[in-house]
Amino acid sequence: MTFTFTRIANTDTQIPDGTENFANFGYYIEDGETNFSDLIWPAINEAGNLAFLGRNSANQIGIYT
Repeated sequence: MTFTFTRIANTDTQIPDGTENFANFGYYIEDGETNFSDLIWPAINEAGNLAFLGRNSANQIGIYT
């Protein structure tokens, strides 16, 4: 089995329709603490479509596809 990884976004990527770059991926910090139980993993379907949670430095959060 062979896997090929393609970078979709990183902290140098501007948020779609935004003015800032992504600052973080995969979790929502509500209480000031980050726990692995708060992690929201990216999802990919059988057609290869990807969805992930991202936020900027102002804690604006979105789900991107």
